[in-house]
Amino acid sequence: MVLFRFGVVLAFLIVSQALIAQKTIPLIDGSEDSECVPCKAMIDKKPKEVLFGIYTKSNGDVYFTMDNIEWFHKLFANDEIGVSADFVVEDRYNCNQPPEKKNTIYKGIIIPPVYKKRLLANNESGNGINSKIGTLPASLKDKTFEENLIIVSRNKICYYTHFVNMVRSDWDLLPMGLFADTLIKSNAFEHDPKEDFTYSKKIEIVIPFKKGTSAYSISELKSASDSLNLKKFTIQKIEIRSYSSIEGPENINIDLMKKRGDAMIAFLRPYQSNINRSSVLAAENWLEFFASIKGTEFDYLKNLSKSEIKKQLTNSALAKKLEPLLANERKSVAVLYLLPKTIQRTFTTDEFLLSFKKALASKKISEARSIQLEAIEQIRQEKLPLEYLDKMEVPKSKEFISLANDRVVYLLLYDLVDKEESLVRFLEMRALDRKNAKVNYNICALKLELGIWDKEILKGKELIDEIDALLKMGIDKSLVQRMEINHHILKSREYLNNFQYDEKDSVMEEIRDLYDLIEPTDEEIYSLAKFYSYHYQTGWAFDIIKPRIQAINVDENLLFYYINLLFYHPSIYGSESFTAAILNAVNLNRLRYCSFYQPHDFGGASMQLLEHDELRKYWCQSCR
Repeated sequence: MVLFRFGVVLAFLIVSQALIAQKTIPLIDGSEDSECVPCKAMIDKKPKEVLFGIYTKSNGDVYFTMDNIEWFHKLFANDEIGVSADFVVEDRYNCNQPPEKKNTIYKGIIIPPVYKKRLLANNESGNGINSKIGTLPASLKDKTFEENLIIVSRNKICYYTHFVNMVRSDWDLLPMGLFADTLIKSNAFEHDPKEDFTYSKKIEIVIPFKKGTSAYSISELKSASDSLNLKKFTIQKIEIRSYSSIEGPENINIDLMKKRGDAMIAFLRPYQSNINRSSVLAAENWLEFFASIKGTEFDYLKNLSKSEIKKQLTNSALAKKLEPLLANERKSVAVLYLLPKTIQRTFTTDEFLLSFKKALASKKISEARSIQLEAIEQIRQEKLPLEYLDKMEVPKSKEFISLANDRVVYLLLYDLVDKEESLVRFLEMRALDRKNAKVNYNICALKLELGIWDKEILKGKELIDEIDALLKMGIDKSLVQRMEINHHILKSREYLNNFQYDEKDSVMEEIRDLYDLIEPTDEEIYSLAKFYSYHYQTGWAFDIIKPRIQAINVDENLLFYYINLLFYHPSIYGSESFTAAILNAVNLNRLRYCSFYQPHDFGGASMQLLEHDELRKYWCQSCR
């Protein structure tokens, strides 16, 4: 049974030359008929924010829904405009043969249309349309299916669409972090409390491996670690992607790659024995293989399946010719999240307080900050109570603002104090030093975070003026531009909620202009792409992700979001960027990729994506 998806799907029009006509209901294709011209014109004019859809309740009742009654009356301009549903069953798709093609516009079993008067009479919504249009056909009772929407004028089908699932409500502000001694960020991608951590630096190490071995070059690793000065940092997390070349049995390659990843972690342990967060992904490097053979004498291999290529490479002569290319594919890519180390001390409870007070009395601010940070870490690990900080009192003067600022930043990042209380404390600090750049930055960051829920914060020009003033205080221009983007994001939501679509669109254009001025991380691209999609600008989202897709170090969430967006651009199926995205996705997380083709009920994008030969080819290769 397919549940209500109205709030989380985007309408994707696929006018198909499909399948399985239901002769008892004489609906015919009206796409070229003049009778359908007004209906199609109104759908084209409909604001993208106005949604409609079809869903089936657990009891088999089928509903049409539309969230704007004014646009319902515009679209259903007369009593001969109606709605039907086409039920497409999962059994239609397999790897033995393509879906059957016939001469009807709909693919499965349809129900009789319901027209305007009855839609209004059955309406259960106060400000839109939520109207029962029929019941599930008995033959589908034990079937897995998806519903497609049909809008008719009399018996002529004017509009036919299926829906591709995309979570539109999950958007975020661009990550801003908070300033302590340096800019401290939190791990925004993780939702498991055990995985929460902070970091100030994110770096990448790439180490090549020789064929058939997990041994690495000690000199290369040592050179990389020395240049990064790892001894001065705590390793908060390690993410390793270990790649093999593509020849040979996959199971042997996977085992070898895991050993390569483990070898990387073993090398780093002398720098830090307790690395609590680590992950190793093992994959064959198909992405770089196809990129390396492009335009060479081996270009013909791209037209073969993976199994066929592996079979070709059992030819020792061909393998020898390809070895210079294959050698470049054997590597491990390690991403390290780092935080500056503090001086490690073993303090009793009383010694923390005495040492802190002594450092304050001597005005050794750096030492006091280090002691305070260690105390906060003890509190985070529940070795000290939160109230202990009340004893470590920081004088309220300009001289000690860095200490007060550090305390609020780390308590907030460790979820030991809420944002409202933190903002009050930062404002108190600003009263002591109005030009303190880090305090002012933290105030702006918190106001933007709170502005997600508190509309009063966005009123007037106070906040945007405070953001613009950061430049004169010495805050990096790119950080200020990110804050300006976040301010525009919040304003766009305000305009959307007030149905001020023109103002919202204008702010969206300003965000695009600002984005061109920054060098975004994958996390930032992901946040902004979700925001664009929330406002139905999937093309914009698609464009900003595309440059990252052919990189083997692309973030998994970003890559899979791009795959989801690809489903709205069938014209590029089979293109180079499409192939790169699919290969990268299968390498990173095969199960996650295959789940896209699950029915809506099971969290998939849509099983009807398998109508497309190119998508079905990869589904059959990787998922069956």
